[in-house]
Amino acid sequence: MAAEKYYAVIDGAIEYRLFFILENFNPPAVCLYDESLSPELLKVAPYLVEVTEKVGLYLEEWKTCWGICLHSKADMKTLRQHLRKYLQVLLPDQDKPVFFRFYDPRNIWEFLSVLSDWEIHCFLGPINKISTSLMGVKHEDNFHAVRKQFPAEACSRQKMLRITTKQYAQLNELFEQRYINKLTQLINEVNYHNGAGTIDLPYDSLSAHLDRILKNPFPDTHYSPAYMDEETFIQHKTLAEDCFYFCRDNEIIDERAIGGFLYLLMERHINQFEQIPPAWLTALRDPQWPGYYRMETLLKSELGFIPD
Repeated sequence: MAAEKYYAVIDGAIEYRLFFILENFNPPAVCLYDESLSPELLKVAPYLVEVTEKVGLYLEEWKTCWGICLHSKADMKTLRQHLRKYLQVLLPDQDKPVFFRFYDPRNIWEFLSVLSDWEIHCFLGPINKISTSLMGVKHEDNFHAVRKQFPAEACSRQKMLRITTKQYAQLNELFEQRYINKLTQLINEVNYHNGAGTIDLPYDSLSAHLDRILKNPFPDTHYSPAYMDEETFIQHKTLAEDCFYFCRDNEIIDERAIGGFLYLLMERHINQFEQIPPAWLTALRDPQWPGYYRMETLLKSELGFIPD
């Protein structure tokens, strides 16, 4: 019986040190993309790498969203062939497939959470366990309870995974809620550092908070009486939700622009969406201009600059 091996799918587009490992330690490795592609594309491709002792030491030190780890008894050729089937998926109402980065540790668990038991079983195939380590948070699952209802060798005859309309909506809702949580955390932290319900931070300080929060896939929005009172927490959450949905409905989707909008609201001591001047909302709804342009125009007019 073959022994279980420890693999990693490493994203070359995220972690440039991947190629240092490949060149200096020469672990068993193969690109998941067609290796006949141009060198430029191969540099940003995902690679399946066997995790040797030295490779494992490097992975433990990396703080980037470099990829995921897999446990499998399959050889590298078999595992690569299986994983390549999930490099593209079909979305609802689309005839052509889109590239799918299943190996992104920020999204893998949300993706698996919307699949049916059968789809999870097929996605795993020869994989016995998936694990991730991101921002100090470790997560692993063998999905044994899900998979035991199916024969071990059972697999889908579909050439490509098709995401249903319901699953697509569930994923969008999960990602929207994550972003709202980030906006809530931004408001929480800015107000906490100022010790009041208004902002007194220069934008460069807030920008540092925004950068850190947007990069964190696990925003901290838990309620703590020692941190703030419940009424304030609910107020922050409501403001974040109202601002997000207003921007989304008006095709303002740039994260920096939305963060700059929150900065403007806090600077003007606006703690509820209903307090926003109607003239601002009218300008942001104007359909004759792109969403990002409307927001940038407002920020430049009110703040005197456009946040980076």
